[in-house]
Amino acid sequence: MRRRLGFAAYAALLSLIAIQPAWAQRPPPEHPVFGHTLMAGTGFISTPYAHVKPGIFGSVVAIFPDGFSPVEGQPAESYTVLRGSAGVGLSDWIEAGVTIHGDAVGVFGKAQVIRQSGAFPAIAGGVQNIVSDGRGRYGIEDPFYDEVENFLTVYGVATYVVGPGGRNFPSWVVISGGFGSGLFGKDNPAIEDEGGVRGVFGSVAFDFQAADETFVRVMGEWDGFDLNLGLTGYVKGLEASLGVLSVTREGDPPDPPAAGQAVDPTQTFQGSFYNQTKFYVSLAVDVASLGGFPWIFKGKDDESP
Repeated sequence: MRRRLGFAAYAALLSLIAIQPAWAQRPPPEHPVFGHTLMAGTGFISTPYAHVKPGIFGSVVAIFPDGFSPVEGQPAESYTVLRGSAGVGLSDWIEAGVTIHGDAVGVFGKAQVIRQSGAFPAIAGGVQNIVSDGRGRYGIEDPFYDEVENFLTVYGVATYVVGPGGRNFPSWVVISGGFGSGLFGKDNPAIEDEGGVRGVFGSVAFDFQAADETFVRVMGEWDGFDLNLGLTGYVKGLEASLGVLSVTREGDPPDPPAAGQAVDPTQTFQGSFYNQTKFYVSLAVDVASLGGFPWIFKGKDDESP
């Protein structure tokens, strides 16, 4: 039932693309910087981009995996993974903030070093997951990371924006790719397939302008381990997103246990979470934009004529 509702909401947001804007004859608009990762500041779903959005922002995300049973033979217990973050973009070149990883606090930061110019993309570098204890992707506590030195993530990323295209419906293509250590390159070997190229991540987003200060983004990304899909609606600095994480893991059988191993590692909490497809929803807001919404508690003197 939950999957049916998720796909129905996904289809409803996609229908926004069919809207024909009334301002089609205006000069081509500029492409705004928007989008937030689930865990570490501005970006796509899990991967960062090379742009920085000025201002103060906050975001909250909920991830909905299938239930997990901590005891073999017991009914699965449903649960939701909740995370929140806040950050600040200084001018349009440096960003820093914090993420609440359950009972721990992580720090992230990013700096743009080259702007997009002609055929050259924007380039930025950053850090994520600066936290005192072992945390995997999405802030899941994992003892494995207490035993390694590189749960801290350092990355470089390049992003190129193509557009606007289309006369009646301005649109852009955003292409991004990079390489990172830590959570982009290493995960718990007991619950991850060690095949493939680790550390490399990439994203493609298609942005459409549906009305003044209103945009729709359809995106897909490879986060170094999984394929993720998402959809974002952006209105005057307020972003609502939904999507699917670990798309290719649906129906994957558990990895066979090692010799002498009594418990299949994919049936632990961490293994169960990462080895399944799961929905997410998130909300992000640029604090400065809040004054532009017609809140009912605004006095008449506060409203524009």
